[in-house]
Amino acid sequence: MKILYSKPYTLTAVVLLALIAIGQLLRFVLGWHVTVNGVTIPVWLSGLAFVVAGGLALMVWRARAVRGTGPAAADRGGGHSSGGMDRVGGGE
Repeated sequence: MKILYSKPYTLTAVVLLALIAIGQLLRFVLGWHVTVNGVTIPVWLSGLAFVVAGGLALMVWRARAVRGTGPAAADRGGGHSSGGMDRVGGGE
């Protein structure tokens, strides 16, 4: 599988969201107590945060790995064709 035109900041977003998800999962499994300004945050909320952050990381990762979105794919009938405007430098 060849990844075409992936943006470098998406990998940063995936890593950050995955680290947040792992931290939330650890809190959920190990039962760490968190208190913010005198209010105790329920542990079950970390389970929900794990699902949300992990799901976002997975969606960004899958969007990053879209195949066949370059100009060669448009010639084969795959991907999208925007008249070459999605490449750096504009059209032909």
